[in-house]
Amino acid sequence: MKKLLKLTSLLLIVALILNVAACASSYGKIQKALENAGYSVVEEMESLTDSTKEKLEKEADEKLALEIHVFKKIDGFSSALVLVLEFSATEDLVEYVKGSETAQGFIKDVASDEDVNAFYNTLVEEGYANGNCLVFAISLTETDNVKELVKNA
Repeated sequence: MKKLLKLTSLLLIVALILNVAACASSYGKIQKALENAGYSVVEEMESLTDSTKEKLEKEADEKLALEIHVFKKIDGFSSALVLVLEFSATEDLVEYVKGSETAQGFIKDVASDEDVNAFYNTLVEEGYANGNCLVFAISLTETDNVKELVKNA
């Protein structure tokens, strides 16, 4: 009986650890991939206009926990920005994209009339999402590179 209790306790602890690990944010992986590709975190959000920040935050609804991260890459005379929207859960990410005209403007090649899981999987396959993060490249020349980085993060 004691062995069964110990085994049950051990399995419960392992299940809890796996559950916590599954809920972890993907932001760290994306940040590392972008930094390895020459991007750096923009600490001051002033480089992103206030109106853009306001629009993103307004569309995100108060019930969705959203953190905005900005990365920049300056290469010679060209520069690129990458926006990483970190949500508390993937469900929030999907809800945001389905209700945001701004996000849908970036993601023209993903149909939003699919069921939730299929829609999210398509976002991942296309390189727009990884875990709980939605990523947009604000540069025509870097879009494909960033999508590959997100897929492989």
